Amino acid sequence: KNADDMSAQKAAAVAQNDIKEILDRALEQGKVSSYESFFSSNSIHVIVSDIDFIRQLAAHPSVEDIALSAVDTSSSSSAQNGGDALDSADGIDWGVKMVRANSVWDEFHLDGSGVTIGIIDTGVNYKLPALRNAYKGYDAATGTYDTKYYKDFIDPDKVEPAASSENTHGTHVAGTILGKEGDSLNRIGVAPGAKFINARAISEGMTSSDVILRAGDWMYSMHPDIINNSW
Repeated sequence: KNADDMSAQKAAAVAQNDIKEILDRALEQGKVSSYESFFSSNSIHVIVSDIDFIRQLAAHPSVEDIALSAVDTSSSSSAQNGGDALDSADGIDWGVKMVRANSVWDEFHLDGSGVTIGIIDTGVNYKLPALRNAYKGYDAATGTYDTKYYKDFIDPDKVEPAASSENTHGTHVAGTILGKEGDSLNRIGVAPGAKFINARAISEGMTSSDVILRAGDWMYSMHPDIINNSW
């Protein structure tokens, strides 16, 4: 494992030691039904059976914060298709021009090349023409996709993202970040030279903190340069 991973895991293990001992006793007493530790965020997801036990945890000096698990993302789960907003003359999306990203490409010769972006969202349909060349696992020479750069934490048995409405949001987000089809067609992303990897941690309108944290640990271990969360 990478040295940074080991360091983060060691720091979390030391910080969580006392709480894990308490949780182990709580498991035996039936106050907790399960728990799972996450190193990248130094946090523990606990399914509690006894409300008084939450107060006990909250009073412990090692605990900084306790948050509810469920996160409702339904208000942001739909995405709009920006294709109609493309300038027919140069294929650059109006949003790209509004933030002057295209000026950065031209004047500073920066378009995201050499950068890997990790996207935690719904799945990203990386086989779309405007995204496949940006997917880190795509081999243009053979037309094949290496699925190790995609991880599904909603449906772990899925090795590739489904090309369906459940993944519309993540696909839209990826397009906004780095979408590009050819050298002059459908330039919809602000960093069209970048590559991306994807963790699916949101289903249609809903996720939970344990799923997000699981995805965060995986993303941390993959070492992208930037992690994007457009929830």
